[in-house]
Amino acid sequence: MSKRRNKRIEEVLKEELSKIIHKEANLMPEVLITLTKIEVASDIKTAKVWISVFPEKDRAKAMQQLQKQLPYFQYLLVKKMNMKWVPSIRLVDDISEEEAEKIEVLIQNQ
Repeated sequence: MSKRRNKRIEEVLKEELSKIIHKEANLMPEVLITLTKIEVASDIKTAKVWISVFPEKDRAKAMQQLQKQLPYFQYLLVKKMNMKWVPSIRLVDDISEEEAEKIEVLIQNQ
C-alpha cells in the first residue's frame, strides 16, 4: 500500500473520529479529549489512535468510558467513511506530554 494513501486515510480518520468522539462521547463536560496521533497499519485493517486526556486526574475514567463506547464509534465511523474497509480502531493512552513535563522539571532543577 502506498504511504501517501495511508497518510490520507490517517488524516480523514483523525478528522472523522475526532468529530464523532466530541459529539457522541458521554464524558464529563470539564474533560478535554484530544486525538494526538493516528497510525494506520499498511494493510489498512487496524489503526492505533493515541488519545490525550486533560485534566490528568480524569484520564483513567475517561479512557475507560471511551473504550466502552468504542464499538459504537466504530459503527458511526463505518457509516461516515466511504471506504471498502474501515480500519478497526485501537485506543492508546498518550502520556508523552506528561513525560515531557517531567523531563523539563528535571532539567530546570539541575
